[in-house]
Amino acid sequence: MAVEFYPADDKNQKNFLFQLTDSDFEKLQDVLVEYKKRTGLTIDRYKTTRIHEGHVKLLVELTEKILANIHRPDLQLIQIKEKFKGNIKDLIAVGD
Repeated sequence: MAVEFYPADDKNQKNFLFQLTDSDFEKLQDVLVEYKKRTGLTIDRYKTTRIHEGHVKLLVELTEKILANIHRPDLQLIQIKEKFKGNIKDLIAVGD
């Protein structure tokens, strides 16, 4: 199961940007916990969630902090960060 991301202004979800798999969510667990602490929000794997541009930036920042504190580069986490970093705008996350 994957969560698909689209621009927030794409009402018909025709402009697919990227997706996060269950494995990606596992890698992002620490990021998502801190994200919820700071914003009070979660990215729900099973529902549609709007993520504002500032929160996308926060997700990138939190992921970069975790990457800076690990001893070996985590390619999957780097790829996830790059997905968000390449799409700094209001997003819609569509869960399954």
